[in-house]
Amino acid sequence: MKLIYHFSLIVLMLTFSCVERYEFPITDDGRTGLVVEGFVSDLSYSDIQSMPLDQRYFTITLRESNAISSQSIKPVTGAHVELVSDANEFWDYAESGDGIYTLYYDDLKIDPNKKYKVSITLSDGNSFESSFESAPAVSPVGKTAMIETFETVYETQGGETVITTEEAIQINLDLPVVQPATETLYAKWDFLTTFGVRARFVDSPNDIRYKCWATSIYENPGFLMYQGKGGGVSKMFTVLLTNEELHDGYSTLIRQQSMNKEGFLYWSDIQKQTEQADLFAPPPYNLISNITAVNSDTPVFGYFGVVREQYYRWNFMKSDLSKPFPYPEALTRSCELAFEPSRVCFDCREFSGLGITNNPNQPWWWSAN
Repeated sequence: MKLIYHFSLIVLMLTFSCVERYEFPITDDGRTGLVVEGFVSDLSYSDIQSMPLDQRYFTITLRESNAISSQSIKPVTGAHVELVSDANEFWDYAESGDGIYTLYYDDLKIDPNKKYKVSITLSDGNSFESSFESAPAVSPVGKTAMIETFETVYETQGGETVITTEEAIQINLDLPVVQPATETLYAKWDFLTTFGVRARFVDSPNDIRYKCWATSIYENPGFLMYQGKGGGVSKMFTVLLTNEELHDGYSTLIRQQSMNKEGFLYWSDIQKQTEQADLFAPPPYNLISNITAVNSDTPVFGYFGVVREQYYRWNFMKSDLSKPFPYPEALTRSCELAFEPSRVCFDCREFSGLGITNNPNQPWWWSAN
C-alpha cells in the first residue's frame, strides 16, 4: 500500500463545487500554452440528487498559461468543446463563464463499456483532443470513522517555535479488499468543509441573519493519492478540538475518484513536483498529459479524466466524543468583548473570505451539531 499526502497547491481549478489550487506553468521554450482540466464519471447530475452534497454537472476548464505565476493564468473563451465516445456519440459543452464549459445533461454519465475523449476547438481554429479513456475496473466503497487523538502543533511565539500537543479528532476511511484481487485501486481523495456561522447579536433562530452555512476550500485543503489493494484504514484528515468552527456545526465531504493508472501518475506528478517546489526547487512544468494539439504546435497541459466516484460525508457530532464538549463562553461573548464588533455579529450573511461561499439557507443534507 502506498499513501501520498499533499497539502500545498498553487492555482484555481474548478472541479466539483470544490476549488483545488495548482499552477500550470509555461514550457521551457517560453511559448504560451493551453491548460485543460475536467472529468466525466459514473455519477450523473440526477444520480447525485439523493446524495449528501450539492448537485453538479460535469465541467471542463480552459486557461491560457504564459508565465510562471497564478496571475498569468487567464480564461479561454469562445471555444467549442464536446465530449465524444468511441461509439461515435457527441455531447456539447455550453460556455458558462470564466473559461468554464458545462455539460448540461441531467442523466449523462459514463458507460463502463465505452471510452471517452474531449475535443476542443478554440476561436482561432486551433484544435486539441484527449486520448480515449475508459473507466477503471474497481471503485470500492469504504466506511468513515472518527477517532479521538492528539496532534502535534507548531506555533511561533516571540520569534521562537513552540511545539505543543493538542486534542484532536481524526477521520479515517476503511476500504474493503479490492476484488478481483488481480486489480489495483488508483484513487484520489479530496475534501470540502462546511461549517455554521452565528450572528451573536441576533436572538431569533427564525431570523435569516441568525445562522449561515459557510463552505471553505481552505478548511481541509489538498488531496491524498492512494495506490493499493484496499483492505486497510487510511487517514483522511484531522481537526483540532480548539477549532471554534466545530461548535456551530461542522461537516466535511470526502470525494473519492477511482481512476486509471495514467490519471494516477498525472496527479502524483503534480504532487511530487509541487512538493519539490516547496523545497526551493524549480516550479513544476511539462507534466504528463493525455491531451495533444491537433493542428498546431501549441503546448497543452492538464488531464481529462474518466473516473468512478464515491462520496462520503462526515458530520461532527458532539455526542461522538468521550467527554463533554461545552460551547465556549469566550465564543458566546466574542462580539460583546470586541472593541469594534464585526458586521458578522449583526448578520451572518456578512461572513466572507478568500475561498468561502456563504449560504443563509441550511443545506438539505445538513445534520451536524
